[in-house]
Amino acid sequence: MPAGLLVTVPLPVPVLDTVNAYAFSAKLAVTDLAASIVTMQAPVPEQPLPLQPVKVEPVAAEALSVTTVLVAYASEQPEPQSMPTGSLVTVPLPVPALETVNK
Repeated sequence: MPAGLLVTVPLPVPVLDTVNAYAFSAKLAVTDLAASIVTMQAPVPEQPLPLQPVKVEPVAAEALSVTTVLVAYASEQPEPQSMPTGSLVTVPLPVPALETVNK
């Protein structure tokens, strides 16, 4: 780029030194405490374990599958289809993408 082609108007302001000063202070809270704190737990009375049922193996069983068929079957699009056969024909016939062998 030739000299003097790119000019900044107005000229930038010179950079000045900046000094920041922070004052630190501590916040204190006064709390009254007891001279001594004693915590006790009363003994738990002994209790017998609850009765549990005896574990047993389940007996062998057979699987059963039941299918029900409704007597009346309603179809949303019953035969014949809404478009007659042969009404939609592709012309010309598409060329196969792979080589074919006819016997």
